[in-house]
Amino acid sequence: MEREVRDQQRRLALFYRLASQTDDALFIIDSVEGRVTECNHSARAWLGVWPFVEGTDPAIPSVFQSFDQWKAFLDEAATKGSARFEWDVKSADGSSAVCEILARLVNEQGVSYVVAVGRDVTSRVETERDLMDQTQRDGLTGILNRRAFDAALVELWESSAQTTTPLALLMMDVDHFKAYNDTLGHPAGDECLRAVSGAIGRMIRYPGLRVFRYGGEEFVGLLPVTDVGAARNAAEDLRRTVEGLGLAHPASPTSNRVTISTGVASRIPNLDDDPADLLAAADEALYRAKFEGRNRVATALPF
Repeated sequence: MEREVRDQQRRLALFYRLASQTDDALFIIDSVEGRVTECNHSARAWLGVWPFVEGTDPAIPSVFQSFDQWKAFLDEAATKGSARFEWDVKSADGSSAVCEILARLVNEQGVSYVVAVGRDVTSRVETERDLMDQTQRDGLTGILNRRAFDAALVELWESSAQTTTPLALLMMDVDHFKAYNDTLGHPAGDECLRAVSGAIGRMIRYPGLRVFRYGGEEFVGLLPVTDVGAARNAAEDLRRTVEGLGLAHPASPTSNRVTISTGVASRIPNLDDDPADLLAAADEALYRAKFEGRNRVATALPF
């Protein structure tokens, strides 16, 4: 019996030595009392986890921003048998990282414990964010693409509906772009689109403006908290900015420079309405701007 006890003590000592060497934060919580009973060095140094000491008030690990967050973590592990949390944390040296904590409920000799492992997943999260960014960027111009626009339109539509503020949409088209490509070649056309997208994407006068490549030579802009009058002014600024690039367009019957036509629509959204209606209204206004001679801005009719 004594030999078995000694063997168990040696195994526990070995376990604690090994646990102290890992960069992962390991800690154990009494799920009934909500108190940390054991933890390794990484848990102390990185997450601010400390074992409960009798005679003191139970403290929550500093990585949790509030007691409610700590309780939610324990409740999820207790009710579901496991829990997962991920958030940004700051280390003692001031550096930041993304921490993932995985927890599982276990029962040992009639007592329930939550066994938790915290690890630095910054590299993985940054890779995922980079991949997500790549899927939402246009390969030619580098600005946001149609997929990103579709998501942003729904997001801003719902936000504007909740705050009862107007949302403006600007549909822009490079005038006579096919003739530009046919005359100067597709490489020149690509450079033209890069220059135009760069110019309209750098309009610092409108910090809320989001610009997307909609497809081909079409671009679209979203301006939250902007009524139709202010949106028209913004569209005129964008039109003048593109014309001011001075890109020669020898095949344009409208101007000897590259120009754009823009359709503008704005409204205070209603959650029962379809955000595609705003896009359709701006597109119809764009068609009118082109019909009326191009290199101009047209405003959508009330809808």
